[in-house]
Amino acid sequence: MNGSNTKTIIIIVILIAAAVAAYFGFSGNNEPAFTMIPGEVQGSIAGGDDIAALLVQLNNLKIDNSLFESLEYKVLVDYTIEVPAIPIGRVNPFAPLGSSSRSATTSTPRVPAAGR
Repeated sequence: MNGSNTKTIIIIVILIAAAVAAYFGFSGNNEPAFTMIPGEVQGSIAGGDDIAALLVQLNNLKIDNSLFESLEYKVLVDYTIEVPAIPIGRVNPFAPLGSSSRSATTSTPRVPAAGR
């Protein structure tokens, strides 16, 4: 096939696809794609019962604090290294370079030491 036949076939395929999309988009039933019937509204309100049941379960939850009294926990050592604050970004990222030397924010992340 030469170039003009390929272009013609592509245009025909696009037109057919557009016609099919228009047919299914504009014809058929006029119902909205998503409807809200009263039963669904009541079901969503009743969903609060699930949250209340979860809240009751959380209130009845007992946590064993003996972990924090164990020797293994007390022996743990924090090897976190403080990283100095570094400037991040510019006040106006769209300003020409060199027009603003102030930084927008600074960050002080805490990074655990590797290999300790």
